[in-house]
Amino acid sequence: MKLKNSIYILIIVIANSCTNSPEQQTISHEESSTTPKVLADNSDYKNFIPKRRDSDIISNLYKEALSKNTELNQLNKEIKKIANTKRDSLSAYQKYAQINQDYWNRTQVYANRISDSTLRKSTLEIFEMLESKYKNSISEHNRTLKNINNRTAVLQDQLIVMQLLITEPMMKNYQLNEKPDIESMKTIITEYDRLIKESKEFTKTIK
Repeated sequence: MKLKNSIYILIIVIANSCTNSPEQQTISHEESSTTPKVLADNSDYKNFIPKRRDSDIISNLYKEALSKNTELNQLNKEIKKIANTKRDSLSAYQKYAQINQDYWNRTQVYANRISDSTLRKSTLEIFEMLESKYKNSISEHNRTLKNINNRTAVLQDQLIVMQLLITEPMMKNYQLNEKPDIESMKTIITEYDRLIKESKEFTKTIK
């Protein structure tokens, strides 16, 4: 249900973004039924199937859509930008957490070197308690980090849905505008039938 609601909301947002200004509305109307440039006969995709197996058709269609919609392009830039912002914002905490984890790992190694079993046990217990206190002190940081990672996944899902919903009508235009004439295919069948019939004339004597 959540995914359906998200898709529905996203469709509304995309529709609104395409009709926010008269200029954008005119561009949208003029290009609403045209074949995407990336799939036109004079594009690199002319021989897409046999020669461009490694191409990402959705990515290329989406890039074309970005070039035609300034608001969509701006949103896409902000989505990319937040990944860098996240990395920069978390770097200090990740360094801090890693250094502390290295320390607690080494305390276990050092304490286990104590030959006196009673002293070893008491030392390990002390440092387990100290590590527990440390972990409690950064519990809010870890919850915040988890929330950030959850939202990262949600935004990534939304981006994928957005790419699919934006490129689908572009692909539909291609399907409608560039569908090959079936008559040329039927002509081949007719030619096959003729050749089969004529070849049979040369096999009558064999029978």
